[in-house]
Amino acid sequence: MPHTSIIYRNIYLYRLIMDLLYKGSYNQRFEKIYGMIEGRNVVELCFGDIIIAEHCRQRGIRWTGFDMNTKFVRHAKKKGFDARLADVKRISELPTADLCIIAGSLYHFAENIESLILKMMHSAQRIIISEPIHNLSNRSDLVGYLARRSTSCGEKHEQFRFTQSTFKDMLFHLSAKHRFRFKLMDTVKKDIIAVLDRNPNKG
Repeated sequence: MPHTSIIYRNIYLYRLIMDLLYKGSYNQRFEKIYGMIEGRNVVELCFGDIIIAEHCRQRGIRWTGFDMNTKFVRHAKKKGFDARLADVKRISELPTADLCIIAGSLYHFAENIESLILKMMHSAQRIIISEPIHNLSNRSDLVGYLARRSTSCGEKHEQFRFTQSTFKDMLFHLSAKHRFRFKLMDTVKKDIIAVLDRNPNKG
């Protein structure tokens, strides 16, 4: 049976630990994303919590979420959301949407980032990525301990983390290779937010 860090075993424990990791500003990490959501339908990968889903519902936007965590998907379904249990790495094609979002989970795809971004680009004209760029696991306090203990979503403990420079380098490299545009929007606490736009001439 795959190992799953304790943070992913209960939605309420997940929220508590995330709020500790973000020093009481867990919800704040999503506020910048809210202002960037456009269109009538959104696909969110590795959604975990349903904060973005609830915002979309309030705005009359259709939301579809993918996650490999059975408990998170069950929780979202009970709330009436279109949540689908799936390993994003193994999905060949995502639903067509106006916007595709991944928040706080890109590091899980360290070996498949190019493939994932191309899959998202095929799904939607625009992509929002919000990703931690400050490695809290190096800290010696409670926050560092929680960060070290919350690295596995079901396969293994991932050691890879982005820094601001490696995140930018990754986007510059892939945008040059696949001819998409991107803009670094802001940093919120320990996260950086980027918006990627597919080249309309590529279809």
